[in-house]
Amino acid sequence: MKGTGLNDELTEHPWTAAVLSDLRRRTGLDDLEFHESIASTNTRALERLRQADWRSPTLVLAHEQTRGRGRGENRWWSVDGGLTFSLLIEPSTSEPDNLSTLTLRAGLAVAEAIETVMGTDGDASSSRLRSPVIGLKWPNDLWIDQRKIGGLLVESIADRPGLVVGLGLNVNQRLDEAPADVRQRATSLFEHDGRTRDLPTLLGQLVTRLDRELTSDVRATNALPDWVERFRKRCVLTDRIVQVAHGTRSVTGRCGGIDAQGRLIVSNETGSVAINSGKVEAIG
Repeated sequence: MKGTGLNDELTEHPWTAAVLSDLRRRTGLDDLEFHESIASTNTRALERLRQADWRSPTLVLAHEQTRGRGRGENRWWSVDGGLTFSLLIEPSTSEPDNLSTLTLRAGLAVAEAIETVMGTDGDASSSRLRSPVIGLKWPNDLWIDQRKIGGLLVESIADRPGLVVGLGLNVNQRLDEAPADVRQRATSLFEHDGRTRDLPTLLGQLVTRLDRELTSDVRATNALPDWVERFRKRCVLTDRIVQVAHGTRSVTGRCGGIDAQGRLIVSNETGSVAINSGKVEAIG
C-alpha cells in the first residue's frame, strides 16, 4: 500500500493497516494508496494515470482532503465521518471515451452500493428497500431527502487508457458542524436516519459496484441500455422546472429526464433541448 503514512497508535479513524489490507483483499484492488491528508485524491489519481505502471483497479483513499475538487470551481467539504477517494479503472471498451455517460453510470453504482448497505445494517423491517432512497441529480450529484449527500468527479487524460472516478460522500457527519451554506444544501446518511455506518464496509461496496458497472459491457433492455432505465428511476429533476447552463448558453424549462444517450431533456415554449454536458443552476 503506497503512501500509507499510517501509525495505528495515533490514528482515531478506521483506516488501520489491517483494515486497508482486508479492504484490498476483499475488493480485488491491485493497489491501494492511503493518505492521512492530501490536497485532492483526483489530482493524485491523475498523477498515477500518467505513469505507465498503474494497474486496474487502483484506489487512492484519504482520511482528510484539503482541496477536494468538484465540477468547475466547486470544492468538497471534507471532515471526519465521510468518504473521499478516487478509483482508477479501465472502463469497458464498448463505450468510447464518453465521460458524460460514464459519470451517470458511476452515480448509479454509488447509489446502489449505498442502498445495499442501508438495507442490511438495520432491523428486519429495513432489510429490503422497496423503492430508491438515493436520488441522482444530473449529471454528478447524489441526493437523499431532497439534499445533496455526495458528488462525483470523473476524469481522464487524452491518449492515456484509464479513468479516474472521484467521490466525496457524507456518511456519518453531523451537519451542524458544517458551514452555513453547506447546511442549506447538503445532508448525510446519519442525518437521514440516525444510524452510524461502518466506513470500510461501505467503501468495499462502493469499489466493487463501481468496478463492476464501469468495466462490464452495456446490456440492452427494450432497445435501451439497462443503465438508462435505472437512472430514470432515480432522476430527481424529472418533471421539475430547471435552469441549465451549457457552454455559453442557459436554458430554462421542464425536465423530461434523460434520453438514451444520457442527455438531459429540457422543454419550453420554443421546443426541446438535449443537453450532453452542463450545470443545473436552479430547480423549481
